[in-house]
Amino acid sequence: MEKVIWKDMRDALELLLQLLSDLGVLLAKDQEEHRRRRAEESIATDTWALEILDNNRNDAYPVHFAKIQEFMKEKECYSMERVNSVLPESSLLRYRVLNSMKTKGIFIRLGVRLVLCTRSYGNNTESLHYGWLIDAENVDPEQQGRLQELCRKDVPVYHSRVMKRKFMEVAESLDINNRAKLRKLYQVATGDSSAAPSLDQAAVDERLDRFLELGDPTIIVDMRKFNKRPACFDAFFEATEKYIEQQVQTAVDDRRHDQVVHLATAMSVADLHR
Repeated sequence: MEKVIWKDMRDALELLLQLLSDLGVLLAKDQEEHRRRRAEESIATDTWALEILDNNRNDAYPVHFAKIQEFMKEKECYSMERVNSVLPESSLLRYRVLNSMKTKGIFIRLGVRLVLCTRSYGNNTESLHYGWLIDAENVDPEQQGRLQELCRKDVPVYHSRVMKRKFMEVAESLDINNRAKLRKLYQVATGDSSAAPSLDQAAVDERLDRFLELGDPTIIVDMRKFNKRPACFDAFFEATEKYIEQQVQTAVDDRRHDQVVHLATAMSVADLHR
């Protein structure tokens, strides 16, 4: 490479190496910045709240309290239950019932107290609520810690706020009693759209898989065999090749990355024809 005949190539190679080195430094900085932003901004940080409620017989919301009391009264102590299903559907009423339980308490049965563990996703509508009973006189901290860990394992995990917001928007707009909508909810949550949308489509997919496995030429045709240039255009391509060699000499693609960029004489098929 020190010989004179390689001078032009040596200069171009040195320039290429310098550009690649600069590009590597730039990409490393961008990657580090992306990791920093993702660690600081995109990870969803949700909050937990744990409260031991008083065993109070004064029910501010007798109808809604009765559902919770009926649901929990036969449960054993330190048996975790998700209580969202027995809370009011209206977000405002649910907030009022929960706030009344936290401030005034709720009576389940004699000798026990209700523990309410809440995972908040930003507002009351998106919260998950877990409950379990404890001995009113003697609280076992080890059992409490075990149940809190079970709650953390039970809740869905979102890698970013965007994923969480998108899933919540879809979930709130769907009827959970509809199988097709439940399938859509699963696709949004997991990103897996490989499942067939219906039984008929699943049957069709199964038959297509069988056809592909058998490779029967009367059913499956490999269209790649048509990937060749028709002979009727040979004269045109020969004339075009001669014209380019005479007028352009070197294809643009072969030298567009050099310091000097050369444009082709024929800019389009119409120009080439003229």
